[in-house]
Amino acid sequence: MSHPSRSRAFKLCLALAAALSTGGLACGGPSSGDTSGGGTSSGGSGGEGGSPDGGASTGGASTGGTSAGGTTGSGGSTMSTGGTGGAAPSGTDYAPYFYTWGWGSDAYPFTDLSDLRAQTGIAGVTLAFVLSDGGCSATQDIQQHKSDVDAFVAAGGKLKASFGGAAGTYLENACPDAASLAGAIGAFVDQTGIHDLDFDVEQWQATSPEINALRAQALAMVQGQKGVQIAFTLPAIPHDDANGVAGGVPADSLAVVASALDAGVKVSHVNLMTMDFYGNYGNKTMAEKSISAVVDCKAQLQGLIPGLSDQGAFAMLGATPMIGVNDDPAEIFTLADAASLASFAKQNKLGLVAFWAINRDQPGSGSLGIYSMSQDSLYAFHEALKVVAE
Repeated sequence: MSHPSRSRAFKLCLALAAALSTGGLACGGPSSGDTSGGGTSSGGSGGEGGSPDGGASTGGASTGGTSAGGTTGSGGSTMSTGGTGGAAPSGTDYAPYFYTWGWGSDAYPFTDLSDLRAQTGIAGVTLAFVLSDGGCSATQDIQQHKSDVDAFVAAGGKLKASFGGAAGTYLENACPDAASLAGAIGAFVDQTGIHDLDFDVEQWQATSPEINALRAQALAMVQGQKGVQIAFTLPAIPHDDANGVAGGVPADSLAVVASALDAGVKVSHVNLMTMDFYGNYGNKTMAEKSISAVVDCKAQLQGLIPGLSDQGAFAMLGATPMIGVNDDPAEIFTLADAASLASFAKQNKLGLVAFWAINRDQPGSGSLGIYSMSQDSLYAFHEALKVVAE
């Protein structure tokens, strides 16, 4: 889920964009990893994925360029006349991220989903990530642990599967057309039984108008055939009070959602990666930055979906912080930030709260891929954030 190894030039561009009041600077993000299409994740070998020795990397606010249907920040938008937001859920969906490369590892506090549930009672997780296996078919990490998946679900658990992330090859970049992409996604659904699908779109090569259209057409097909839920996880930008520049999601990210809606896709959630902002934004806390991004994205969604109420927009929105120390070590999402975000989510009936990642929710020091480096007790962030679903 992230923007590991941002180039120095891209970080400088982000800083310059934050300093400008016009909001007109577009920083096209570099590919966050050219590592394999195999089943590692966002972070490649030195990021949140890959080996346990690698750093953790998730999120980040790309200010990507303009694109059809998009906006810069939350100023202006193009209305969609196609799909709609999903029906407002009865409560907030809570599903922290679980590394697909984490099964069986002794680096984390649990060895599998069943072990995690036995220790915490957790009711839902997001399995990340699903990528291309080198062609137009999905990686097999989840399928290879189907017995654990089935046991978790049989015990009352709910699972989401997240496609994409920061590194590796996306299915939409590997499949030649919408029909074959729909076939690959549909095969994954059949093999795993998971119908709640998230598309974590971070790599710049996956946000072109052509790829957006291909993905949107494929998702409309799969949704019609399999009845799947479709969500998007996207980079987030806080509101810049000093310069009066709105935040939300970048223009190229908003275009991903707009394309799906135009194709008739029913979107359940737009989940913001509220992490790695790379800027002080008036010295706000991480919770304040995160909340400002969510509030500004509400306006963006209302610009895309005619007649969408405040309540309906919040019910579509999600927030996913990177717990503890972020890839920018100046950014630390603390337990106090978690409490503030949880309070905001409950008050506004936010549709989704997750975090990166349950594998990191343990005390200790070392790799960011293993520890939050900001807690004294096991599962402290889970305890602080699970209240959103109560």
